[in-house]
Amino acid sequence: MRLYLFELKQHLKTYIYWMLGVLFLLLSGLQKFDGFSKTTTDIQAIFQQFPKVFLAVFGIINIDITQFAGFYAIIIYYVLICACIYGVGLGYSAVTKETRLHTSEFLFTKPISKTKIILTKLLVCFTYMFLFSFVTMLISIISSIPFAVKNIVALSFYFGIEIFLLGCYFILLSSFISTVIKNIEKGYIITIYIYLVMFTIAMLYDLFDVQFLRYFTPLKYFLVNQLIQGQFSLFFVALLLIQMILFFYFTIGHFKQREWV
Repeated sequence: MRLYLFELKQHLKTYIYWMLGVLFLLLSGLQKFDGFSKTTTDIQAIFQQFPKVFLAVFGIINIDITQFAGFYAIIIYYVLICACIYGVGLGYSAVTKETRLHTSEFLFTKPISKTKIILTKLLVCFTYMFLFSFVTMLISIISSIPFAVKNIVALSFYFGIEIFLLGCYFILLSSFISTVIKNIEKGYIITIYIYLVMFTIAMLYDLFDVQFLRYFTPLKYFLVNQLIQGQFSLFFVALLLIQMILFFYFTIGHFKQREWV
């Protein structure tokens, strides 16, 4: 418990910075919907004139932004990007912090197993990702009060689940990569590169609607239009969880075998 509380304190400042960014995104973004909803201009038609690549980059393909749910989905698209990058940083820090700060000898010589150390660190990461998604839901609900959206609780709940699961996915992916590569300091940048590859595949999926591409990017395991309707694919959720379990298992194994002192 002492290690858990200590790690919570160590990550608190970073969490606050990220949540301030999310608060700005949601508040400033949702306030723009008021102008969109009152304008007489056909905003949807204007966006359809943009190149499809542009729409794919900004997550606007096949989304009706004149409706609150569609507009909210675009704002959450950017929050999700933040959650994934935040998750990469959390997973990387869980594995490498002691080595980077030259405190590994102090920690690993204590009467506590390496398994318990990494489990506690990952639990802290999951805790902060849960708080990230939960606070995002609360801000979403509060920010939408002026628009009297009836289904905002359900809407923010489903997108909150997506944020939490994908955030945890990148926590585990980052921690796994950081334990298996020789130079652990490159774990963060390698995971970011992997994320960018997945992001590119997700754009290609939106551009060309090639279904098999969806299997190669967790960013498309949850589809926006399905989440708006309160639906998701159990197959892709199961596929995501299987990958997470494998990353978790191999992270624990490699962390125990590696010499950190």
